[in-house]
Amino acid sequence: MIRIYYGKMGEVLKTVRTLIVPNQAVATYVTQWKYDSHNRLLEMIYPDEEKVTYGYNLGGQVDHVRGYKSYGYDYVNKIGYDKFEQRTYLKYCNGAETFYSYDPQRRRLQNLVVNAKAGTVMDNAYSYDAVSNVLGIKNNAPLPQSGKAGGQMSHRYSYDPLYRLASATGTYKGTDNKSASYTLSMGYDNMHRITSKKQHLLQTGVQFDGTLNAGYELVYTYGSADGKKFQLDNVRDINYRTEETPTDSTNINNGHKYIYDANGNLIYINTSRVKKDGKEDE
Repeated sequence: MIRIYYGKMGEVLKTVRTLIVPNQAVATYVTQWKYDSHNRLLEMIYPDEEKVTYGYNLGGQVDHVRGYKSYGYDYVNKIGYDKFEQRTYLKYCNGAETFYSYDPQRRRLQNLVVNAKAGTVMDNAYSYDAVSNVLGIKNNAPLPQSGKAGGQMSHRYSYDPLYRLASATGTYKGTDNKSASYTLSMGYDNMHRITSKKQHLLQTGVQFDGTLNAGYELVYTYGSADGKKFQLDNVRDINYRTEETPTDSTNINNGHKYIYDANGNLIYINTSRVKKDGKEDE
């Protein structure tokens, strides 16, 4: 059971959630919120009695977040903004700093840099088309030390004439000869329904010392009757995975049939699976 208490402006002031734990006592969790005269959140008190407070600059933007429980500590030391009220700087309590820059004409995010004690962990550059669809993201940060997580990544995106995502590709390069790449392709019909989604992944030395080929292909079909043409009817899900050699491969073909009541509510999903031996079980 949950009880919700509201303020004069319709803001949530408190929630009381009561749970009945089998073979144990009833547990009650209380969460509280406090706002200023502009209805901005000032503090939040969690069920464990931790209090998180929010501070604002003269422009009304959040510029720091602090927590209290037995003692005080910062979550976010500082947030900076430009004259367009877009975020330009963020510093966490662990010393990690994020810098944001934007292109001067369209104010789209152009570069995002994250610096930690160990150095630059992210240096993303963003590119766009004429209608602000993201075309690419590239992380130009230097490779980390051997054995450390992270690395250089890039993503490319393409769109069809209706600006729907058509394909995506990505690459990763890490230390110790780690590498990965993926491809994604999307299919649509003339009613803007997704008809297919296909992704392939190639990894070397990432999850284990070897090569992994994996992927899936989804095929969607929809109802044909009037009023049901946007009702998902069936999804065919083909998954494959090959580690090192073809003898280490698996291939699973799943089918998902969706059943609805007279009001269009989903009431049943029938799942079938075809294993490598060719047998099908419901």
